[in-house]
Amino acid sequence: MLDRHEKIQTRAYALWEKMGYPHGADWDHWLEAEKLVDSELLKGFKPKKAPAKPKAKKSGKAA
Repeated sequence: MLDRHEKIQTRAYALWEKMGYPHGADWDHWLEAEKLVDSELLKGFKPKKAPAKPKAKKSGKAA
């Protein structure tokens, strides 16, 4: 499996090709690729549920 950096590099190159090999837009392609790759990686990420907070016990005493 490719690591994040390699995925971004591959995607940025594909964007550069798609745009017709423009000179001087490498950083724009990199940032766009980074957004795309990160959003794809986050789609598969399922955070663990936070444990429920314990409820406070009611005391039987009246005030």
